[in-house]
Amino acid sequence: MRAFELADVAVEWLRDPDDVEQAPGPRLLLYAPPDLVLGPWLVENSQSLASSYEQIGSLASRLNLHQPSVPLRLVNISLCSMPRLITWAVQVLTASAETASGALETSGAEPDLWFRPQPAPTDALIALELLREQPSVLPAYQALEQHPLAARADDRSPDLTYPMRLQNAVSLDKLLRMRQCSVGLDAELRQLGVDLGAAQAELIDSAWVREQLGEQIHQMHDELRRLHEKLHQGEEEANVLRATIGDRQEELHELQRRHAELQANQQEIQTSLEQAVQCSRTQSKMHAGLVTLLSNLQQQMALLRQA
Repeated sequence: MRAFELADVAVEWLRDPDDVEQAPGPRLLLYAPPDLVLGPWLVENSQSLASSYEQIGSLASRLNLHQPSVPLRLVNISLCSMPRLITWAVQVLTASAETASGALETSGAEPDLWFRPQPAPTDALIALELLREQPSVLPAYQALEQHPLAARADDRSPDLTYPMRLQNAVSLDKLLRMRQCSVGLDAELRQLGVDLGAAQAELIDSAWVREQLGEQIHQMHDELRRLHEKLHQGEEEANVLRATIGDRQEELHELQRRHAELQANQQEIQTSLEQAVQCSRTQSKMHAGLVTLLSNLQQQMALLRQA
């Protein structure tokens, strides 16, 4: 009921009849023609389709009898006029229409263009076979259509020509067109299978490539981890070398200081040696002078003795 949501009308889905009886109005009891309810449940479910139609009609009659003030409609989802149904729901909810308790007054409006839709050929064939094997389904469906809250409330005639609609849907021309479409669909499916096979092969190749890339990425991660460890080790060694260089620089500074001191001491010693040599030379000259003087004195004393 996407149309109700677009019309800003809240809808609550209920499957249990007890929940439906307790729910506030307005209420819509939905049903569909046999060609729209085909499925495995028809084989698996012990409850026949005719019984389902009868239960829906009985529930509608019971609700209308015991709760006549609560708006109620039986809605054939294949034949109903959705715009009219939404209009009815809006009128009921806003309490602005005189028909809030039942059918919508249409003032002779023309029926909607999508009334009496044509079933699909395959669904029509299955539905015809269903009506043949379960003869009680058609009377139950048409009895539900003739309920006062069904077709009459939707301003349309009951679907009493339903078997004719099914027969028209399975005409030879339509069946041939359906077969042609089926053949084309089979060809498309085969081509799709080929394309899917090629795509699967590409996926396998891409998976192998991804696996190889994953292994290479794993190897690169291992190599990066080893390089990181080496870098960390190199940083530790560099820190040790920096500490060693710092120690050697301090030793070099100490040696330079001592060398400067030794140079200063050497300079002092050199100066002292030069002074000592100068003093020695002076002493030598003085000694030579004294020797000469003594020699002269000895000569003079010798002359004095001779005199």
